[in-house]
Amino acid sequence: MILDSLKREGNDVSVSIEPKQEDWSNLKTKLTEGEMTIVTRIKKLFESSNRTIELFIQPNINGLRPDIICIEKSNGTVKGGIWIIEVKDWDLTHFSIKNDSWIFDDTYEKKSPIKQVEQYRNEIIDISNTLKFKLLVNTKSPSNYLVKTAVYFHTDTRIAYDSIYTEVIFKGVTDEELSKFFVSTSRDSLELETYNSVKQYLGYLESDFETPEFSGDSKQTRILSEFNSGFKRKKIIGPAGSGKTELLAQMVASELMNGKEVLVLTFNITLRRFLHDRIRNALKKKVEKSHLTIDNYHRFVNKQCQQATGKRLGWSEQAYKDVNMFGNDNSESLPKFDAIFIDEYQDYCTEWATVVEKNFLVENGSFVVLGDANQNIYKRELEGKILPRVSIIGRPNELNVSHRSINAITKISKAYQQEFLAGMYDTPEIEIEQLNMFEVSEGTIFLTNETELDSFFKKVNTFLEKENIIPNRVSIIGFTKEKLRDYIDSYNKCCLEQDGMRPRTITNQSRTVCSNKEYNLLSCNESKVKQFERTLKSNFKPNYGTTKAITVNSLKGSETDVGIVILDDLINMSLDKNDNFEELLYTTITRARNYLIIYYNERENYPEKVKEFIEFLKNNENVRLIAG
Repeated sequence: MILDSLKREGNDVSVSIEPKQEDWSNLKTKLTEGEMTIVTRIKKLFESSNRTIELFIQPNINGLRPDIICIEKSNGTVKGGIWIIEVKDWDLTHFSIKNDSWIFDDTYEKKSPIKQVEQYRNEIIDISNTLKFKLLVNTKSPSNYLVKTAVYFHTDTRIAYDSIYTEVIFKGVTDEELSKFFVSTSRDSLELETYNSVKQYLGYLESDFETPEFSGDSKQTRILSEFNSGFKRKKIIGPAGSGKTELLAQMVASELMNGKEVLVLTFNITLRRFLHDRIRNALKKKVEKSHLTIDNYHRFVNKQCQQATGKRLGWSEQAYKDVNMFGNDNSESLPKFDAIFIDEYQDYCTEWATVVEKNFLVENGSFVVLGDANQNIYKRELEGKILPRVSIIGRPNELNVSHRSINAITKISKAYQQEFLAGMYDTPEIEIEQLNMFEVSEGTIFLTNETELDSFFKKVNTFLEKENIIPNRVSIIGFTKEKLRDYIDSYNKCCLEQDGMRPRTITNQSRTVCSNKEYNLLSCNESKVKQFERTLKSNFKPNYGTTKAITVNSLKGSETDVGIVILDDLINMSLDKNDNFEELLYTTITRARNYLIIYYNERENYPEKVKEFIEFLKNNENVRLIAG
């Protein structure tokens, strides 16, 4: 009866359900009777109304899998909202609740479904810049109630439980009671920007244009062929621009198209959308997003620990190195993946890789790490000057052909590698040979000693406009969050003042730090600022269409067509005592593909290492010097 009722769909679809019923057999966890019942009830409820709702079963929200998420965009008559429902087919006669702990037959504790669904709520808020900011500014903001949670118990037995945020629903719920849950209690509305920020994580993953055949160099082609032939455990190393990310995307796409569950981990959380776009464009067919999880190590492990044990790992770095953090009792409840990829592996500790492989990889699953020791800005302990130790045996596969730009930027990267990093790492040198994977570019580097930042930004914008360079291709790169906030204000001010320019202002989807205005609205509270900026990084979109503002650390592993680097951050930094400065600068100059524009001020007294870098640029024939 339940399945039959779902088949009767009219022409006017007021409820869309993903995945479709014919694909339910492919769900990671088979639907229970309780889940099918509540889906049927929700569908019937909205079919008899004038509202339209989208219902997602077992979506993958950054590694968490709620049972049901419903989302409704606001319109002229409804405020809209997001509803998360956790379903339990428990026999509640066996349960008692003591101090918020759910005790089964007075013998052992089970994870609280209330805490579980509220963790999902927190994750939904974290993936929306607007929801997160409003929550941090005012914890009682009406907008926070746009995300409502409920636990549905498919049982006639009742159990007493009070929760401020979460409703408890039982099998005998009436239509009137259920409809009240789907009425927004907020004075705010689920506007398009917030709706899109959540909707992007649901549904399917597919290329938005016809994908060309992969045309890598001989080394990339050989590695990919070996991987697809069954050699699924690999270490891959290569300098910036050698095509590591494209190779990763091809391997991930291959696993997804074969129906595999895939986990991609980074250290840099900003890479998530960048990797998502690369993987999407490598696909040859549509696949469910639920099969792909992209996250950074700390967020992913912390969430899984909270799911399995109900406890957070906190901020102790040592806790993340504990290979037995989940214990034997919780190992079976952890998600298992057929393939795990770790990008930018030089940022990892060996223990992190052990935690990931031991707890989340299926037996004989695919395990691939990729990295570049030259970008070891966190000074991890390396094995043989190559990468942190990992269980994958054998020497790494090496990539060394540049796939970015063939002239100035690649040449200066190679010159910097030879002059400042020689002997520090055992990594391949860049081989300057341009293939057709990306557009051919001459590569141009400008060094300017403009004395006023506002004047510099206006001249840069004039140049960009003259060269017909669209805002989406441009990134302002800073070394510190504090100075980058000032750059954002200065740049946006210049953009608004300049006549005859296309809109180039930086938006909250294209930056990794809060603005000074947001900083003040958050009462200069560093904890709140850190939380909001973590959300900004997580939602950073490299192809949002506007100029980007990003720190070097956040841009690492990614790339930009035009990189605007401002050295003023470095004036007061103790770089002479900073043992990762060479790696930091190497990372900086290798982020741009087509244009690298570097600003410094001759009136300032830079640290010695910065002066050496400026002299290195001045003396390089590939750099165009522009006086202010």
